[in-house]
Amino acid sequence: MGKREVQKETRSAVCESISKVLGVDILDKRRKRELINGRMIYYALLRDMNYSWTSIARSVHKNHATIINAYRAFEDLVSHDRELQSDYDMVKANYYERNNEHPLQYVSRMRLMDDAIDLEKQNKKLTLQINELMLDKEQNEKYLPVLNVLHAHSGVLDDEAMAEVGRKLNHMLNGLYSKRHR
Repeated sequence: MGKREVQKETRSAVCESISKVLGVDILDKRRKRELINGRMIYYALLRDMNYSWTSIARSVHKNHATIINAYRAFEDLVSHDRELQSDYDMVKANYYERNNEHPLQYVSRMRLMDDAIDLEKQNKKLTLQINELMLDKEQNEKYLPVLNVLHAHSGVLDDEAMAEVGRKLNHMLNGLYSKRHR
């Protein structure tokens, strides 16, 4: 992370976005859930902008360990709490829209390349899985006429006869039942 400090303008802009979206002032010292969520969103947004733990902590007059702890709690919560994720997304969108910035401007070229490579690998894996499923579908379609015949005769044959027919069909379909046994 860079050594740059959070400027007063940046701090004010992020606080305004949080206030506008969530209706809270993150500088309020109380420990209400809305305020805590607002502070966590503040830390996460600045961290996404590549600010250091220390510079984020200085901007709100806190210890860097407090910021790290809150950020980790945010990461844990946001994966399960849809409302928190939605609040974060809305604050982030509001901030970038109001300041004519783009969220990817803070992401390094290397990270974007790594993400693109990961997505390409996922795409290849999914394509292979689709091809395997298509092959399975083609192979199983040849059994449909046999299943239709069995279904039509299920009421005519008793359970023992159906089991025998099933075993013979299984052997035939798997190539284990020789022609002389037919």
